[in-house]
Amino acid sequence: MLSIYLPAFQALHHGQPRPWRYSQETLQRKRVLITGTSNALPETWAMVRLAQYGGASEVYVVCEREQHSTLRQHLYALPLDAHMDDWLPAVRGRMDVVIDFDYVLNEWASCRALAPNGRLVWYRHPSKRETGHLWLLDGIWEQTKMCLLDRASMYDLYESHCEDFYAMKMDFEFLMRLLAQRQIRPKIDQYIGLDGVQSAHKDLQTQTQPLSGAIVCEPWKDTDVMSNVTYSTTPSLMSE
Repeated sequence: MLSIYLPAFQALHHGQPRPWRYSQETLQRKRVLITGTSNALPETWAMVRLAQYGGASEVYVVCEREQHSTLRQHLYALPLDAHMDDWLPAVRGRMDVVIDFDYVLNEWASCRALAPNGRLVWYRHPSKRETGHLWLLDGIWEQTKMCLLDRASMYDLYESHCEDFYAMKMDFEFLMRLLAQRQIRPKIDQYIGLDGVQSAHKDLQTQTQPLSGAIVCEPWKDTDVMSNVTYSTTPSLMSE
């Protein structure tokens, strides 16, 4: 919830006032585009469902072809081919909200996808956060470019936490209410017992592909017994 749903929700509604962002009409009849998603699939799936909860009429996702069937069948979203020449003509000038996970590469196309009153949010993924003076200079430069654009902003989970912790707490409490009401169902990749923590941590360090969901540790259970249980791997993030 903290690492996937919270940033997905805050980026989707970045710049929108509270409590309006908690309404099921906040995106009523809006068209939403999510692009640059290759390294942020869990956040993308969560963002699609949250956009639909907010009333969005159409949610487009720029992604690789392998993800198209999942988006159509399980998330009821509209997939677009990853190449800019393929997806931009389909959405040019029509999107009310554009969430871009790779604004540095997609800056030109993302701006042209916006409707006249649309808004653009660059989602700076935590995996791209680095340390040192060079990163700080890059961050200042990207924020400066954003300031020069109309209706554009940058979302960063760490900065959101530092700048307004109380607002973040309100957003998280809202998401927990949705979870309690089974309006959202976070994707679980694997359940492990306490004896499986070390192995799971090692797998996380050596894996080449990001997880599509969370690993849940239930200390009172045996990992070997749990490994024989089959769990759904489809990203059903919201109850049907």
